[in-house]
Amino acid sequence: MEKDWEFHHIAVIVRDMEKAAEYFETIGLMPVDLKLLGMHLEGFELMAGSQIYKDYKLFGKTPDTPVKQKVRFFERGGLLIEVIQPVEGYSQNTEFLEKHGEGIDHICYFVEDLEKERAKFIKRGMSIIVSATGTSSFIYIDTREVGNIMLELVQKSTQEKTTGQDLGKYRI
Repeated sequence: MEKDWEFHHIAVIVRDMEKAAEYFETIGLMPVDLKLLGMHLEGFELMAGSQIYKDYKLFGKTPDTPVKQKVRFFERGGLLIEVIQPVEGYSQNTEFLEKHGEGIDHICYFVEDLEKERAKFIKRGMSIIVSATGTSSFIYIDTREVGNIMLELVQKSTQEKTTGQDLGKYRI
C-alpha cells in the first residue's frame, strides 16, 4: 500500500436510509454532523450526486439523468462508515444494489496526488468507474475482481494543502 494514502472510511449501500440509520444507531454507531467533515452543511444527511460536481463521469460518460443519493456518516471506535442510498438516476450504487443487495461497496483513502494515482491504476489496466471534480475530487477504481469491493481515492483537501490545517478523520 502506498505510504501517502490515508484510510478514511468504508461505505455501505442501502435501500432505506431511515431504516439503516435507526439500525446503526441501535448497535451503537454515532451519527456524524456533516460540519465535522468539512462540509458547510448542518445536520446529518446530504443529497449528493452528479449535480454538485463540475465534471462528474460515470463509466466514462456524463450521466443522461442526474444521479442523486442520500448520504450519512456514522462513527465508532475511530472507524468512519459512509451510508449511501441511491435516490435517482443510474449509478454504480444502483448497480450494486441490483446485483448484490445491501452491503459494503467501497473502501476510501485520501491521497496526496489523485492524478498520479489514477495514472498508476490505468497503467495497471484497471477501469475508473466514477470520477468527479468539485467540492472534492475523487475516483472509484474497479477493484471488484477480488472481494467485490471498489476502491475510492479522494484528493486531500485543498484547504488542508494551502493552510496546513489538518481536519483529521472528519473531512471529505
